[in-house]
Amino acid sequence: MPGGQLSRITNDLLKYRHLSLTADRSTLVTARVDRRGAVWVGDAAGLKGADVVELGPGTGDEVAWAGERLLYTNRGGIWAITPGAGPAVELVGRASAPAASADGRVILFQRDQAGDQGGTWKANAEGRAEVRISAEATSPIVAADGRSAVIMSSRGGRQSLWLSNLSQGMASQIVQEFVPGLGFDISADGRMLAYLSPARDLGRRLATAVICHLPDCSNPTTVALPPLELGRIRWTPNGRGIVVTDARAMNLIVQPVDGTRPYPLTQFNDRTINDFAFSPDGKRLAISRSVAAHDIVLFKGFK
Repeated sequence: MPGGQLSRITNDLLKYRHLSLTADRSTLVTARVDRRGAVWVGDAAGLKGADVVELGPGTGDEVAWAGERLLYTNRGGIWAITPGAGPAVELVGRASAPAASADGRVILFQRDQAGDQGGTWKANAEGRAEVRISAEATSPIVAADGRSAVIMSSRGGRQSLWLSNLSQGMASQIVQEFVPGLGFDISADGRMLAYLSPARDLGRRLATAVICHLPDCSNPTTVALPPLELGRIRWTPNGRGIVVTDARAMNLIVQPVDGTRPYPLTQFNDRTINDFAFSPDGKRLAISRSVAAHDIVLFKGFK
């Protein structure tokens, strides 16, 4: 690369981690991760279903329902599909972390770009009329009526939860403690918030769910969770349980909020769960799952 110029070595969408050059700089070795995802949709009991988006690169890290449509991430954008009613279409480009109201008329998403293009955005059902509601990328959860959303923000000094009024553009902090990743959800009736509090033994993958009343997270109670993969949690459609991903990240477990024994929701024996969501009517469950292959790759002939 004479003159300090940069040139592209590969044109694929795979991830490469770590690299090392030989002493004469003619050969490079690196680790390659070929990760492929698919989106499964079945009944809310997790018993009957099938892939509605076939296994492919860059597919299905996150999922969310928008009315009858299912939103999912694909190749750097958000796509929408109505299961059983035609092919998927790109809804919003350069976006991730989709969330929507129960009727699908309000869609939130995030962009990681620098400057005034980054942050959390609101759009209409067609993915248009975009309005930025926060300068932070906040992994939002929209209330069923589309009037408010719980967002994750560090503006208070630590990563915690804020309640945003989507029409007025105002937000107030409702949780003071640290909340990890995607570990929070609003119940279907919009009255309750549940979030992960990883204050227990993370070495054994144990955590606690804090349950409180919206809009101010009042009257908090806690329920111990089974060993889990820290990440997305969801309310069950009937509001009686919290759904988490098991410690192997392969299946979903329901922890009843009354503290009784947890029970399995799915019985998969392959792939890793990335995200999941129940439809607004509580009848369907969407799960994004992936498989990854790891290789060592040599690139030769740089001289």
